[in-house]
Amino acid sequence: GNAIACLRLGNADAAASAESPCERLELDTVLPAPLAVEESTSGQRLPPVESARIVVSGGRGVNEQGFALLEELAERLDGSLGGSLPAVDAGMVPVVRQVGVSGKFVSPDIYLAVGISGTPQHLAGISPDTRIVAINKDPAADIFKVASVGVVGDWEQVLPELLRVVGEGRAAS
Repeated sequence: GNAIACLRLGNADAAASAESPCERLELDTVLPAPLAVEESTSGQRLPPVESARIVVSGGRGVNEQGFALLEELAERLDGSLGGSLPAVDAGMVPVVRQVGVSGKFVSPDIYLAVGISGTPQHLAGISPDTRIVAINKDPAADIFKVASVGVVGDWEQVLPELLRVVGEGRAAS
């Protein structure tokens, strides 16, 4: 025999004075063993990319060391980490953080695009209302056509400096 119990959340006093008194049922059967619950972690420290107000995203031009810096920056800015399809394909960032046509649509206040060329497939994943800040060593990269702020430079130089400035801002507040 199966045992099913339904509990309704609400005011305990109201439930106690309700018309239907509680009934005690005697079971003459052995209940099955409780299910084993396994706990696992996704390994994601940062919030989902879709709901973040600041998204720090990396592309083909960024390596593992760069993504470690991007993640650190995202954490300091209370933002989230994203990546382009090539970055996901290269194993730099998990697929749950992919921004673009074949990934997530994001609408943060600020989208920091580092080493991202700015293909239409990637830009389709970013809200038109989002302010894009681009860092790319190629001055002709398409991302600069849609960016509010553009920095032509190597992420190797720019990111550590950005982290230093953000770190100082955090210490002062």
